[in-house]
Amino acid sequence: MSETARDSRSGAAERLAAAALDLALEAGLEAVTARAVAERAGASVSATNYHFGGLPALTRQVRRACVAHCRAWRAANPPATAPAAAWSSQAARMAAAMMRALDDLRPWLLLMSDFWGEAEAGFAEHGEDVAAEAAAWTDHWRAAAQAGGARGEAAEAFAYLAQGLVDLLMGEPDAAVRAAWIIDPLARLEARLSRAPLAGAAPDPAVRLLADAPSAEGARKILAAAIAVIGERGVARMTQREVAAKAGLSLAATTYFFRTKSDLVRAAFHELHRQVRLQVLEGQERRLNWPTLGADLLINQAGRVRALSALVRAAARDPALRPLAEENRATRGATSLGILRASGVEDADGLDAFLWSTLMGAVFHRARLAPAEAQADVVAAGDALLPVVFEAARP
Repeated sequence: MSETARDSRSGAAERLAAAALDLALEAGLEAVTARAVAERAGASVSATNYHFGGLPALTRQVRRACVAHCRAWRAANPPATAPAAAWSSQAARMAAAMMRALDDLRPWLLLMSDFWGEAEAGFAEHGEDVAAEAAAWTDHWRAAAQAGGARGEAAEAFAYLAQGLVDLLMGEPDAAVRAAWIIDPLARLEARLSRAPLAGAAPDPAVRLLADAPSAEGARKILAAAIAVIGERGVARMTQREVAAKAGLSLAATTYFFRTKSDLVRAAFHELHRQVRLQVLEGQERRLNWPTLGADLLINQAGRVRALSALVRAAARDPALRPLAEENRATRGATSLGILRASGVEDADGLDAFLWSTLMGAVFHRARLAPAEAQADVVAAGDALLPVVFEAARP
């Protein structure tokens, strides 16, 4: 092959890889198809196979580019360099570091979350990279907490809360909204850790999503099928026809109960919330503590949790689904409030419940790639952190 031909081939491959990365950052990993990449790059569909041997290898290029970008950002933005005033509190310093990361990296973090979802769904080749990224981000937030003076379990609590908040807010496009959900939980954690007086009770989390299951058997079958498909393939790849087939019903029956795909997605979101809350409440009745309840969800409800994560990622990119992300935030902690009070934290309020749910959510998230092996670690982390954050807690 001549040098000119080699350069031409290399240039074509680079254009395809760049097109795939652009598509993934704009619309998510599910948007990266051979046809879409070819159209974006001005190439033929067969070019993907010619240069990469198929879509999986091209997707691998996208993952490596995403990991490299996040690693480079962390190297260029060590936690100690986060903007802060001389009088800034620990919470303010952490908030500044998190806001900088979300401002700079939001599309990249969302894309990394897509790869996490793929790894959970069984695409094992993504697992090593996404697990390493999750660990690297926890290390980053721990270093940020330590730069502000936190040590030991207090630094761990700040690190997990920071990661949980980033996971929750990476889909929110409005920086002001992100700030509103970051500042108070961090300030409350600082107050709890220092055993300082609280500024006043926050309202309980919303419970408006926690409705009854559909009464019609057909609707229940369709929602169960939709939740399964979303957990396996994501929202963008789900079709009403596929859901109908999985439910053993006709497409007409599916559109009778849920006229559009958006209607079906919203209903699946609400049903997932209902199911997960019911599971937690049943655990409370059995006197299970919070870490044990979480581990139970990790092992027995993995498909539901995976589907809920896919729905939240989809809401980040589809304006029509954005209210789902808002509702997800508003109800965060609705089940944790009772758990905290049952654990001895009698003065727990809605902000404490949000804080604890988000913090432990990050612990669970790290464990979801290998839930059986990680179950003991989840329980141990919860047992260790609960009395550190809440003085009155009984693990």
